[in-house]
Amino acid sequence: MKKATLLFVFLIYSAISIGQTYSTDNVVVTLPNTAFKVPRRKASAIDKTYNKHMLDIIAPKSAYQIDNLVLGFYALKKRAAGIDLQQRMRQIDTLNRWFGDLGTYHAAIRQINGHQALVENMVMNGHGTYRFYYLNKAGTAGLPGKIEYNEADSVKAKTVFNELLNGIKFTDER
Repeated sequence: MKKATLLFVFLIYSAISIGQTYSTDNVVVTLPNTAFKVPRRKASAIDKTYNKHMLDIIAPKSAYQIDNLVLGFYALKKRAAGIDLQQRMRQIDTLNRWFGDLGTYHAAIRQINGHQALVENMVMNGHGTYRFYYLNKAGTAGLPGKIEYNEADSVKAKTVFNELLNGIKFTDER
């Protein structure tokens, strides 16, 4: 009986974890098969261990763990109209110049599947962060998020980050 119960629990867990998505009113994100949802309290604790040296006071609304990476989505901005990604990038660039010799930093505005996304990467003290702000084609909705990782996992983090950006779909564009 115990074996049957364990098998049933394993099958349920497997079915839940395959092909997970993050979705809200107007966005659906396809997540890697290895992603699993982390409770908000745990996500905040994990985030603080990654951000010992950083000021990051807003915990993600939803968080997922992918191997050693932590992925966080912030509250969906339903009225993103008027957001100027160029201006936002200039502000972020100015802020990150303060870190100068402490680490590496890069930001760019990328075109992904007809959408604009402000993407940035910072590595400091053995810790890396990819952040993004992804807009729908009309510029009326956006999805901000980030991936936290140890510098040793930078190749995996970059791969997951690019797959994630390519997997974002706005439902109002179908």
